[in-house]
Amino acid sequence: MCGFVVYVPLAHNKFNKKNFIDSARYIAHRGPDNSSTFFHDDINLIFHRLRIRDLSASGDQPMFSYSKKNIIVFNGEIYNSEKLKKKFNITKLKSSSDTEILINLYERYGLNIINELEGMFAFVIYNFEKKKIIAVRDRFGIKPLYYYKNNDYLIFS
Repeated sequence: MCGFVVYVPLAHNKFNKKNFIDSARYIAHRGPDNSSTFFHDDINLIFHRLRIRDLSASGDQPMFSYSKKNIIVFNGEIYNSEKLKKKFNITKLKSSSDTEILINLYERYGLNIINELEGMFAFVIYNFEKKKIIAVRDRFGIKPLYYYKNNDYLIFS
């Protein structure tokens, strides 16, 4: 099981990078194969990866879409990702991960793609142009997705 922490500032408060990194250590055991971070004025991401499907570093996260307009952190598995890849003609992939297929399907079709997904998953996608964040969990809630919101920030884990 992978794990992620996402911090989205909602106000012009001072982001405490050290506290953010420290908080993500509590879920580090969920992804012993790789840990990656992404820091930006609009969103901050930490991802702990357990490599199952694509064992290479090409599947590491956070992961950008082709255009770099979207970024994703994803925990779970899309069982029908190969079928979706063929059905929607997703090409030029850098990895064999379902994450890369998912982020690029989202970029093309938006939230309409959610109805096509079969699997267990929780993910957060951020669009840099629209400054829009979405958080999605599978229909049965198999993969955990927690959030906390106050006036200053929004946290997903």
